[in-house]
Amino acid sequence: MGARASGVAVAVQCFTKLATIRYHATMSQERQPSAETTSPVSFSHEIAREPLCTADRLEQERRQFVVDKAAREAKRFAQDLETMAAGGKAAEYLVDGSPADMIPEEVVPLLDGTLVVVDEPIDEARSILEQRIVTLCRRRDDGLTNDEFCQAIANVYQQSPAMRRVQEMAHQITSGIEHLHAGEPMISIGAFDPSIYIDRVLMRRVQQDGGNSALHCYGTALLARYKEQNDADEHLYLHTASARALLDACDAGNVQLADAAEWELVTERDSRYGNAYAWMSREIIKMAADRTGHLVADDEHRAVPQPTGEPAADVLIALLNQIATRGIDRTSDLPMPTEAVRLREGGCKDVEAYFAQAYMMSTQPAMGETAIADKRFISKTHGAHTFLAADAVRYCGVEFPPGTAWGQFGDGYAPLRLTGFCFDQNTAATVFGAEYMANVPEASQRAVHDYFRRIVQA
Repeated sequence: MGARASGVAVAVQCFTKLATIRYHATMSQERQPSAETTSPVSFSHEIAREPLCTADRLEQERRQFVVDKAAREAKRFAQDLETMAAGGKAAEYLVDGSPADMIPEEVVPLLDGTLVVVDEPIDEARSILEQRIVTLCRRRDDGLTNDEFCQAIANVYQQSPAMRRVQEMAHQITSGIEHLHAGEPMISIGAFDPSIYIDRVLMRRVQQDGGNSALHCYGTALLARYKEQNDADEHLYLHTASARALLDACDAGNVQLADAAEWELVTERDSRYGNAYAWMSREIIKMAADRTGHLVADDEHRAVPQPTGEPAADVLIALLNQIATRGIDRTSDLPMPTEAVRLREGGCKDVEAYFAQAYMMSTQPAMGETAIADKRFISKTHGAHTFLAADAVRYCGVEFPPGTAWGQFGDGYAPLRLTGFCFDQNTAATVFGAEYMANVPEASQRAVHDYFRRIVQA
């Protein structure tokens, strides 16, 4: 363990200067998305000049992404504090349900027992501030936010010692976070004084803010840190043996991943619809249907990666190779869709969980076996009405394996994504990450998985 940690530390030290320069040069381009966007970043392939395989390069980019994400979250926290301390929108916060512990003591006389003049109707809420009962009113009309009452509130916030302390802490965070952004794994922001009420409040807010992964209280000290690999990273598809095998096979076959695929592997940004492996399986479906897929740089995919012996990687490789070699063949075993295919509809991260829950329902059966064009399926009506293929099924000249989820679009059918039922339970849990059947009681997961595997392997 110690040797491994030492090796990681050396690797990080060697990479820090190069990664920081390259990352910021790349990520500062106009097309770089914000943390909230769903658009892919275009990673520069200049790094190909370095003696790094794709898997190693993407793992390094992941580390830098984690650092910068932590810095952004800390900066957002500081900006929220600055906004409140400045007082410009303080009245809006107050009347819209701001936590009572952030109300400066000087504001209480303006609120206590006072009904603010607002347009009807008035929604009243009661909050406790240091044993005082304060009446808060919700303003329905934004046009009232610049009246005398709001201005008085803003003035009190600006002059309040408590808010000046909040602003001071926000400045310390903003200043210190630049060091974290530059790659230092832990920095000291400042210290709290538990004898000061607002310091106790700030300590609680740091500890309770679920959207902030960087700021932490250690006793009375405020520190900012990032972890090279946290619990979320542990379950990232990029860190699995399957991803390593897939990326190495692509390198060996001169198959270049699309920028969107690299971005997905690094960020796994869309957890609602599954991890990077689920995402890649949907992109292959798009490619099979001659829609624009974003898995490889060239959708025509002339290069052919070789099998690796790793089952989940090899399923993707087999599908890619079928697309490469099918020629003009676009035959399908099932009727083709007569409506637009929406791969996310019924193909979210919980596909396996919905099938498992349908199987475990003791009343009102929501699952049954059915045949479509002589192909066996398990039909499920719990959640979206979807189908689990018990046979290999051909779609646009590409044969998708048993265990693939399918959807009906008009009078026809299309695959939605690969599921964990394509693999044994251990492989499924590894490649689909921590959320694989997360909504199914852990004690039931293996038995349920084995049930579906027996059907698709029959």
